[in-house]
Amino acid sequence: MSAKYTVEDGEKIIEERSKRIKEDDIKKVVKNEDKIMKKAHSGSLLKMLGDIRDMFCMVSDYWKRSYTEVPFGSIAAIVAALLYVLSPLDFIPDFLPIVGLIDDATAITACLSLVRLDIGKYRKWRAEQEQVKS
Repeated sequence: MSAKYTVEDGEKIIEERSKRIKEDDIKKVVKNEDKIMKKAHSGSLLKMLGDIRDMFCMVSDYWKRSYTEVPFGSIAAIVAALLYVLSPLDFIPDFLPIVGLIDDATAITACLSLVRLDIGKYRKWRAEQEQVKS
């Protein structure tokens, strides 16, 4: 890994970690929504708050079986990225001032680049569900 943490580095990490995602990992993300969203409200993650919220909602809807029209690989990549954000000890430890969340933001950016089409489909599906409710 280079001294600078790049989106390409993040993609490699997310792709590798997503291969090991199990159902318990999905459950862990769903159960830790508050911690993940609290962390998303700070530092370099703040500008990605909407994307992180959509990623979490997609995983949650998948977990509840209300949205299953997504390849498991995309869910696994999102779960891997959200677990990366949840972990305080990653490439750049979160307790380091200013730079501590940069790798988390890069991991989210990398994940979004890997699953952007599926996130787009999910957003469309969710908008349609909201139309049906109103």
